[in-house]
Amino acid sequence: ERVFSITTKWVVLLNIPVIIILTFFSKAVLTLLYGAQYVGAAPALTILSFGALIFSFAMSYTNYLKMIKKTKLIFLNTILVVTLNVFLNYILMMKYGLFGAATATMISFLFYSILTVVEVKVISKMKVFNTNYAKAFLSATLAFIFVYLMKSLNIMGIVSGALFVLIYFTLLFLFGVFEKEDYEIINAIKKRLLRNGR
Repeated sequence: ERVFSITTKWVVLLNIPVIIILTFFSKAVLTLLYGAQYVGAAPALTILSFGALIFSFAMSYTNYLKMIKKTKLIFLNTILVVTLNVFLNYILMMKYGLFGAATATMISFLFYSILTVVEVKVISKMKVFNTNYAKAFLSATLAFIFVYLMKSLNIMGIVSGALFVLIYFTLLFLFGVFEKEDYEIINAIKKRLLRNGR
């Protein structure tokens, strides 16, 4: 249970800055990767970014269900979510196009996340949320506000993203999100990077 808790926390911590950058710098990201002609897809990317964050959270719980051999339950969850996604896409795409398809996908991911969290809670009686998630979202929000307020300095999009990540992880440290096991993971990663760099 402790390993699962740490893994889930890291999934959330690492995904939040990526999702925030894709959400609030979606136009810059699309222009950089695909060109200015795709800027119109920015709203859809924003919706899909939130959907990706929700799905990454849900996948941690899906992996836990795999660990305890609940594969039939995972199969049923998948069937339900795919059916819901097809239904919502049929309805929303007809009226809203690409934005409707992105919204349908996000709603399906949200349903899947709630479903798996409830199942893990009922089956294992495990605590599925902790205050570190709230601290992570608060850190991301404060980091974004700081970067947003610095827009007047005309900082480039990539520099803004890097500044956001730096502030975000600094706030995580100040809020005491990292625990003993987290520092052990960080040290292990540092040692491996140094070993590979030689």
